[in-house]
Amino acid sequence: MIQPSAALCVSSHTPIAECVRLMRERDVGSLLIMSPSRPDELQGIFTERDLLKWIDKIQHGGHWEKPVAHLMSRPVVTLPMDRLNEAGPLMLAKRIRHLPIVQGSRRLVGVVSMRDLFAQALSTDRKSTSQKPPRSRKKRVLFFSDGNAARAAQARSLGHWTPALWQARDLGSPGLGTKGGQDFDEIESADLAVMDLDGIPASTWAPFLKELNHRSDAPPLILLLSEQAHPKNAVTALKALSRAGKWPVFSKPIALVDFLAAIHELL
Repeated sequence: MIQPSAALCVSSHTPIAECVRLMRERDVGSLLIMSPSRPDELQGIFTERDLLKWIDKIQHGGHWEKPVAHLMSRPVVTLPMDRLNEAGPLMLAKRIRHLPIVQGSRRLVGVVSMRDLFAQALSTDRKSTSQKPPRSRKKRVLFFSDGNAARAAQARSLGHWTPALWQARDLGSPGLGTKGGQDFDEIESADLAVMDLDGIPASTWAPFLKELNHRSDAPPLILLLSEQAHPKNAVTALKALSRAGKWPVFSKPIALVDFLAAIHELL
């Protein structure tokens, strides 16, 4: 069973700049915010997501020296220690990445992060693989991008958190997307396709998606993009398709919890 990690706690009076420094130095994604008068009373949580949400206000509003209480998230979702096995489903349901664990009369025990859940799942999967006979064919995910090495590395890293074999493909290669071409045959043999549209002109990916849409044997598809990197009308059209249930579209920075949940659902 997963065990909570030690929580990094600060007073609600702590300046935001100090909180960010602590998170960077300790390599953690959250701080638990405690009452200055009652150190055992949990008042809120400050996470990387809060920092990104309020970054403009922090930079331009002189908030760096203000208490973290101004921007922390509250109320805090917590989970009793005796229900620790419910951590994963609760975090997915609440769309949170950090879950404080309490015992008794809300005494803080630690915190479970999405990173902890992934590590536990990976460890369990490896043990299971070593102890059981070979299972059926591993599902296959094709990750399309502009051939950027960093994006290909991203595909390989995602493979650690999903029960599938990830293979990178260059969407900008000659002939890719040609009607009836070998590339579409390869896509149809995959269980899922993930396509990062950044760095690829709409004149390349639009015909590719149009042809894919007409193929009855095409696998489920997930699209990733930075909205500011593409024409507004193209982004609007893709979002409309996503709302209609055609293809999930994730804007960057990607909400990792939602992205992995979508992959597991489609696989």
